[in-house]
Amino acid sequence: MKEKHIGEVIESSSTHLVAQSRRDDDEIEPYIPPFGGFVKVDADDYTIFCVICNVMENSIEPNRRATAYNMTRKELYENQPQIFELLKTEFESCIIGYQLKTNGHIYQYLPPKPPRIHDFVYECSHDEIRKLTGELDFLRSLLNVTIVTPDELIAACIRHAYHTAGEDDAFLIKAGKEVSRIVPDDYDRLKSIMRRISP
Repeated sequence: MKEKHIGEVIESSSTHLVAQSRRDDDEIEPYIPPFGGFVKVDADDYTIFCVICNVMENSIEPNRRATAYNMTRKELYENQPQIFELLKTEFESCIIGYQLKTNGHIYQYLPPKPPRIHDFVYECSHDEIRKLTGELDFLRSLLNVTIVTPDELIAACIRHAYHTAGEDDAFLIKAGKEVSRIVPDDYDRLKSIMRRISP
């Protein structure tokens, strides 16, 4: 069965991408990916891996904001379903590494080229997430994120990987050691992140 994409790249750079969520013709709600989740883009020679760092829902028309209707979403679906056709969901993702198709090796640094506009974005499989998080060097790159609080993103990313790994405590211990390594001189910050990743 062919893998179904969850979004399409509409903005791209060497460090991040913005994608618009897929919404099939028979669906009102678009796909909303989880904050801190892992996604991938299939490029020509390699697969690019990213972590979702922001999700936005807004109007399709750039200069027109959504209007409040004083109805629940269910009531809007029933009475004004066309409204949802005027909305779009976008998600921004930080690039954390790539995998060469020739040898399958994963590199936890930026790929030689960014994703291309209109490339499809897919969810990473559990196996891909386990391989990607076998080493956690990419966490350091998340410290430089400015779109959201980096600590929140790092914690969400670790929680997501932890659940994917079958809630393996050994993974959580390894992640905790890596966090303590990348923020060694800020005990309060370290403590705050550790509280957020504790099950």
